[in-house]
Amino acid sequence: MDNLSVFFLAEREQSADEVMARLTAFIRGATQTLDFAIYDMRFSDPLRAKLAAALREKAQAGVAIRFCYDADKPSQPNLAAGQDPAPAGTGAFVQSLGYPWRRIAGMKLMHSKYIVRDRESVWTGSTNMTDDAFTIMENNIVEINSQALASYYVQNFQELWEKENFEQTGDIHTEAVPLTFSNQPTRV
Repeated sequence: MDNLSVFFLAEREQSADEVMARLTAFIRGATQTLDFAIYDMRFSDPLRAKLAAALREKAQAGVAIRFCYDADKPSQPNLAAGQDPAPAGTGAFVQSLGYPWRRIAGMKLMHSKYIVRDRESVWTGSTNMTDDAFTIMENNIVEINSQALASYYVQNFQELWEKENFEQTGDIHTEAVPLTFSNQPTRV
């Protein structure tokens, strides 16, 4: 059985509802914790409602939910200086969900996009949490079911949560972990 899966998004080849269904299925698998490290999160009302329902269901079942998000940057970023080009709004969106959150500061940006579920599974990849990222951008979603790999993400999330700054984080000793992808053994 595979414990590594990859889903590729192509411009207008999947609907936002299809990708949200994958995301909410991942969320609904939680029994203890959901830790989100988010760069850009802004959904239209219909997608927000689906996400909020899945989170509410898990919170009511006793799942602890936390968000770290890239601190909103100036509305006119200095791109030559490496400032964040993402549109504003992630902070307001995350805070509106009503779960514990931390703004992650830094000179440039916290570009992480991952969710750690129950310290055992990870949703990651290049896909931001926006309607456009789900429908018109060439992105990927990687799901990893491995407690060993998830532990590295847990360490990183905890550093972000405690420091509220991405600088001086992520220097975590990792080792390759055996996984299965397309019924073939691999090391990640």
